[in-house]
Amino acid sequence: MKSFLLSTLLPELDLRDEAAFARANPHPWLLREPTAWHPTNPDSPQTLHMPATVAAPLEGSALAIGLEPVLRDATQITLGRSPSCDLVIEEGTVSQLHLVFRQAGDGWTVEDPGSTNGSWLDGVRLEKAVQRKLAEGARLQTAQVLFTFASSTGLWRRLEAEALRH
Repeated sequence: MKSFLLSTLLPELDLRDEAAFARANPHPWLLREPTAWHPTNPDSPQTLHMPATVAAPLEGSALAIGLEPVLRDATQITLGRSPSCDLVIEEGTVSQLHLVFRQAGDGWTVEDPGSTNGSWLDGVRLEKAVQRKLAEGARLQTAQVLFTFASSTGLWRRLEAEALRH
């Protein structure tokens, strides 16, 4: 999977040509947002949950991960700590297999197959083995790791906003 820090993408980006960016990157993106670590209490899964009302990520650059299936004919991407996952997140609160992303004709879905510390989509805990549709800008939390789902256009707009801030 290709991934870039947003800060490294900015100098290479021609912000005048959104169409060229979309042609080069037609897939959606998962942005791993910088977050603070919070101690966990195994008896209370609520201690892992950061409110979805977090307005802006902490200082630091998000990691932009292209959601492209590893195998050409694959329609899903797995995320977890296991080396067998398509997207490996080396963070202790993330389960071996924490999330499954599926590509459907009308977009992408996400499913928590039964992680230990849970997952949230826009502040609502995901039920085990229930697929939920991902919308532009959806906030995903896997245990203590925060992600934002973005289309190619959504990522381009985020990069444009970052460029204006600098």
